Amino acid sequence: MFAIVYFMFALAPSRRAIWLTMAFYGLFYALTNPVLKALVVETVGSEVRGRALGIYFFVTSITTLLASVITGALWKVYGAAVPFYFSAAIAAVSAIALLAHRTPRAAAD
Repeated sequence: MFAIVYFMFALAPSRRAIWLTMAFYGLFYALTNPVLKALVVETVGSEVRGRALGIYFFVTSITTLLASVITGALWKVYGAAVPFYFSAAIAAVSAIALLAHRTPRAAAD
């Protein structure tokens, strides 16, 4: 989904398309972001939940900062569309890698 949204941002066929894509992205983000936090909470023991969430937010903040710096540099040097194409490509490659690396689920008892 992320790859499709950013590809649409790069194409920017019309204002309406951008607004609809942004609304779709907002809905996608609202539905998936809490799941990541819940995954962190459910993965660690109760005695280290605060630390785990702190590490999660620290890492996501640092990566967001780095992504913003890279995006700004790409935008400045190559124009507005390139950062979106780059993000879409990274997201697509990541999705393919995750699908290729799927591990079989354990059988339900």
